[in-house]
Amino acid sequence: MFKPSFRILFAAITLSLAGAASAQWQWVDDSGRKVYSDTPPPAHIPQNRILKAPGKGAGSSLKPAATAAPPSSDNVPAEDNDLKAKVDAADNAQQQEQAKKQEAIDKKNAEIDRKNAEIERQNRATLCNSARIRLDQLTSGKRLSTVDQKGNVGFMNDAQREAERKRAQEDIRKNC
Repeated sequence: MFKPSFRILFAAITLSLAGAASAQWQWVDDSGRKVYSDTPPPAHIPQNRILKAPGKGAGSSLKPAATAAPPSSDNVPAEDNDLKAKVDAADNAQQQEQAKKQEAIDKKNAEIDRKNAEIERQNRATLCNSARIRLDQLTSGKRLSTVDQKGNVGFMNDAQREAERKRAQEDIRKNC
């Protein structure tokens, strides 16, 4: 006799908890995130952004909770102004920090660009110097030796010398 009543009691408790668990609100907040809560959304949330209300399913027509009435004390506007000033100060501090970080990044990028330009200038100077030396060797009239693909040493003929001279002149034109 105890077992059936225990089962009924257990089923009743389970069903009541399921009802409480389904008493959830779901809406999309101002930043576009879905919010799940057992309390209604703030009054400024439009009805079309309330996705689910307790007992009504998706798109319920239940009204959101009204915002709490402000206390009737005279110092509320001062507190609001203080809060707004603190928020503005925090925003300004964050913007200044962001600006400092961006300035540091810009300085690093400028330094990297300057170093790259210096390296490029040095490379061009080296290539220019090598091309001038090669052109001087090719126009000197001396016999120049070359090594072929098999490793055999040979001498440049006039056609090879002229082709190398043109390449050296082109390198000088590009890099000097």
